[in-house]
Amino acid sequence: MSNSLLSLTQKSEFQGVYLKETKKGKAFIVRFTSNKKTRTQIVGYEKNGMSAYDAYKIRLNLIADLQLASALNGNDVENLFFPKLFLEFLEFKNPMIAKNTRENYKSIYNQYISADFKTTDVRNVTANDLQIYINKLLTYRRPATVEKIVSAFKKFYTYLQDNGIYRYNPSASLIMPKYDNKKYFSMPKKDVKKFLVYVNNIENQLHKTLYLVLLHGRRFNETVTLPWSSVDLTKGLYFLNYTKTKTRKNQYYYLEDFQIKALQKLRLMYPDAKYVFEKPKTKNPITYTTFFRVHQECREKLNLPDFTIHSIRHLIAFLIVNNGYSLEVTAKVLGHQNIQSTQRYAILEMEKAKKAYSKTINHLLL
Repeated sequence: MSNSLLSLTQKSEFQGVYLKETKKGKAFIVRFTSNKKTRTQIVGYEKNGMSAYDAYKIRLNLIADLQLASALNGNDVENLFFPKLFLEFLEFKNPMIAKNTRENYKSIYNQYISADFKTTDVRNVTANDLQIYINKLLTYRRPATVEKIVSAFKKFYTYLQDNGIYRYNPSASLIMPKYDNKKYFSMPKKDVKKFLVYVNNIENQLHKTLYLVLLHGRRFNETVTLPWSSVDLTKGLYFLNYTKTKTRKNQYYYLEDFQIKALQKLRLMYPDAKYVFEKPKTKNPITYTTFFRVHQECREKLNLPDFTIHSIRHLIAFLIVNNGYSLEVTAKVLGHQNIQSTQRYAILEMEKAKKAYSKTINHLLL
């Protein structure tokens, strides 16, 4: 149809979708380019129950149909290239998914799809190919990252099927290989003491207090945004709102005396602060980047290159378990919703394990 269809139109919130008053009522018009040709056409009317989103889906289907026909005829094979179709999948999903999911998909495209499937035709990808790729990723990527990629593949191929772009779904049998999710964290007692002495001697009260609260087993993101309104120094406890916790539940924790004293001192220094760990100049919570630099100095001075900020949480879990407390107690300290999450930290010190074995086996043999 002629581009005159777009005259006197109103652009909708969806890409390539326009609204126009006609004799038949308010019409939805879509405009798109496929196979180097631009097309504009009416796809429905508001009086018939159509919405802008419905028109947007029709637009994507029209593009997919034309691309499939062209590709099958051998006129434009590039339209079935993995990266190109994945970008179209992202465009399709964009209005329907949360911001975090959208960012995850973009990251997967930039780091994996565009690099590892650069010139791959989806018709040449088998179920075996995908499974081997996932198995290989798991050898050098975090399991959580690989799980997101598996999920993205499944959603991507479902999109291809639903839109008639490609009927075969090699991701249907794709599985996440078994992996060891235990946190094999261990730290010699001398290094633990060295770290605690270092923290106790930090001159910057803001940084020192943040370390001391992190030693309560909290995650950095939960801790750094803690407002003073959620801290009761008289009762010696603090409250984490469900919007800030990973379990999405309200959580209360009691403070130790050394933590209360540090918080009291910090409060006296900055009585008007809204957040506990507020930077005086910006009036905003200290950022991860800022504290990363602080902790980097700690790691270098103590020669602990693998001891990350999150390792402080692992350290607390490790020490509690190895001091003979149950996993249920450890779970409460860490704020885990179920004991399965805590089991990852149940790793005894090698020396303690050896002593237990020696004592048991020698008692039987001698």
